[in-house]
Amino acid sequence: MPIPGGELGSKLAGAPPFQGNIRARYEVSWSTYHAFAQIGVVHQGRSLATTFSLSNDLQGQSTVYDLPAFTTYDAALGVGQSAWLAQLYAENLTDTRAQLYANYTQLYKAITVNRPRTIGLRFSYTFDGK
Repeated sequence: MPIPGGELGSKLAGAPPFQGNIRARYEVSWSTYHAFAQIGVVHQGRSLATTFSLSNDLQGQSTVYDLPAFTTYDAALGVGQSAWLAQLYAENLTDTRAQLYANYTQLYKAITVNRPRTIGLRFSYTFDGK
């Protein structure tokens, strides 16, 4: 008799065998200004969306969806002085469509993906209360 949550010792849903990130940041100061350049990489190995093995879609296919591995890249440049900081950033530079989750609860395969490429400008100011 099959076990709905998977056999003992089988892979867990949402638990890839490898997941990691790395960032490199270079900072420099000149006069009263501070600047930085930063890059980052995030990688996640393939994983399962669920381990409930007793469910099938309308075509009889298993709804234990295999989510493929993905890698995304980010970058940022910034400059600031004492209380303010301006930053140009880019997230998901390669516009990777990573599948984060999938389910079949509404009688169709619904996939949740990560955010698309995002490029923006941030400005922050710290008030010191004086």
